[in-house]
Amino acid sequence: MHMRQLTALALLVCALPLFATEPNPSKKQIDLIDQLLGLLGTEKTSHAVLDYFVDESYKQEVAQADGDPLALDDAKKDTARLRELLGQLNLTALLHDATVHTYAKYLSESDLEALVTFYKTPAAQHYITALPEISQEAMKAGSDQIGPKLLDVMQKVAAEREQRHPWRRTMSDIRTIATAVEAYETDTNKYPQESELKKVLVPTYLKELPEKDGWGNAYFYTVSPDGQHYRIASAGSDNSFGWDTRKLGIEWIIIIVLLICWIAGAAFYFYMPLAGMSDPTGRADRIMALEKKMATVHVDRVTSQDVHKANNPATLADLKSNAPGLDWDAYLSAAGLEKQPMFIIWQPSAIKGLSALVGSEPLETWKEWLSFHTISQNAAYLPQAYYDLRFGFYGKTLQGTPKQRDRWKRALASINADLGDALGKIYVAKYFPPSSKAAVQEMVKNLLAGFDHRIDALTWMAPATKAQAKAKLKTLRVGVGYPEKWRDYRGLVIRREDPLGNAWRAEEWEYHHQLAKLGKPVDRDEWWMTPQTVNALNLPLQNGLNFPAAILDAPFFNPKADAAANYGAIGATIGHEISHSFDNAGAEFNSEGKLANWWTPEDAAHFKAASQQLVEEFNKYEPLPGLHLNGEQTLGENIADVAGLSAAYDAYKLSLHGKELPIVDGLTGDQRFFLAFAQSWRQKIRDAALRSQIVTNEHAPDRERAQTVRNIDPWCEAYAVKPGQKLYLKPEERVRIW
Repeated sequence: MHMRQLTALALLVCALPLFATEPNPSKKQIDLIDQLLGLLGTEKTSHAVLDYFVDESYKQEVAQADGDPLALDDAKKDTARLRELLGQLNLTALLHDATVHTYAKYLSESDLEALVTFYKTPAAQHYITALPEISQEAMKAGSDQIGPKLLDVMQKVAAEREQRHPWRRTMSDIRTIATAVEAYETDTNKYPQESELKKVLVPTYLKELPEKDGWGNAYFYTVSPDGQHYRIASAGSDNSFGWDTRKLGIEWIIIIVLLICWIAGAAFYFYMPLAGMSDPTGRADRIMALEKKMATVHVDRVTSQDVHKANNPATLADLKSNAPGLDWDAYLSAAGLEKQPMFIIWQPSAIKGLSALVGSEPLETWKEWLSFHTISQNAAYLPQAYYDLRFGFYGKTLQGTPKQRDRWKRALASINADLGDALGKIYVAKYFPPSSKAAVQEMVKNLLAGFDHRIDALTWMAPATKAQAKAKLKTLRVGVGYPEKWRDYRGLVIRREDPLGNAWRAEEWEYHHQLAKLGKPVDRDEWWMTPQTVNALNLPLQNGLNFPAAILDAPFFNPKADAAANYGAIGATIGHEISHSFDNAGAEFNSEGKLANWWTPEDAAHFKAASQQLVEEFNKYEPLPGLHLNGEQTLGENIADVAGLSAAYDAYKLSLHGKELPIVDGLTGDQRFFLAFAQSWRQKIRDAALRSQIVTNEHAPDRERAQTVRNIDPWCEAYAVKPGQKLYLKPEERVRIW
């Protein structure tokens, strides 16, 4: 029911008692009025008006439902309830009584007698009989003439309103995405069949495959800053089971693929019958064989982290010459990249190997591979049985997670993915006040000053290298809370009944948003995380940092807490991200985000030796029996942890202006600083997920990261750590890089 209709009806009903204040009509007036109303057919008209009112309300609700079964069901229930309530009001009798009083007020008995006489004539009766058709035709003719003009005016007003408040349309889209995902079809007897899936999942020819980046393509590429402008960076394959094989050593790739051959067999086998695909066992075998071949052409994780080995400019001619097998003209044309003069190839061996596989493997196998991955990657938007299968492997088998997230949480994840900035703007307005932003910016200022002091204090670094390091620190752009420029989602189509289409259109919209940046100057203030993300980011190609609003909250930041708690938690996180600009990878980029060597040979050798000491420290950690950390794999994060915590401690002391914090709960300020750091790393993780992280991720587990304090002299002094205790390190064994 529309609010305007309800309001009009309420006003009508509320106004009826007002007529009772007029003098009562005479009996003769009542008789004459009843005759007149009978001749005019007023009682039938009042019934028709009410029926029309209810029917129109139902039609408008059906139109707004736009095919959504839940909304259609609500429309039927609302209409039935409306009829029931209107019947209880006895509106026909009330309208009759009101009409009699109104006629009697303005018409005398002689007036009424004359009208009754007139409407009994044949001409008047003919007019009354034809009146409904006359009125309807007149209204139609008028609407045909006036309607388009009125619609233009209404659309103009709506457009101007959207210009004033664009977020209102976005709010509608946000609700639509959530409703579409949460209420999507869960009937286990209704699955998309192969004939339907082919329309969107399986292109006819291989050259049609790369139309959408990230939809199961064998080639993974991004739009990335390169010096002063944006370029395409290709990094190899975005294949396998959601795992980036670029992160693994070849021995782990083979082991994992062999394990997946029997663990994931059920996922391969059951996806295909659900989609009506024949020969699921044969298809699964062919897909697994292709997966293994794709995995083996990638380099190991540590090699992939070497930015110098990743800086490989290539033209289209180079790609054709060095990586034959793929129709590069067709591929780049379908991807909208045919005019790009240069590409940065992160893993040349992977590009070459994958292209060779395109030429050597049967086209039908590639179609099967794409079908499986497209179904799997979009399982959240398909009927529940598809997602059950995906979760059974990725959630239960790989991560040890026993239960799926509630559907509403998955709906929220879809909003984050499709309208992240729009949701972030709402989040910031509600949860991140300007006072919090100002407080964190002051902390950033102190941390930058602290890091600057640490550079000055380095005895092993040459003045020329120090000058370059300080220049990089000075030009570092730090974003706090949210971007200054928000995404504009106009042009993105969101439909309530189409969750899969919403996700695809959002991905396509994002793809074209990124392509539009190619060749343009780098926006060094661009954000790569949404404000509602609990994380932080260093951007070496922009020489910038992002600290989203969501991480600037408890337990990392509390505006009511003292300096010890905030600098120990969020201060160490900020210091960590600053330090990434000077870790084993970040130190390769200069103040403009360009890959450039600004180190003297002696300084570089010292940095490498200190880094190796940290590698060996983390190699000794054994989070699970028989599974040690790879200190080389986690080196960049470990350097940032050590340097970031040191810088945070210096900034904490700087903020006190020479004073000491009082003892609280028996703990000094320094003790509470390090306690806050440890508490920020509290974690609950299952062994399966921990094993996956150790093998594939560049971050050490949180428990081992908390043990970074072993390298910090003030921690040892604050807690009087002694030889023989578990975390004690001799002073000469403590890593000091920055």
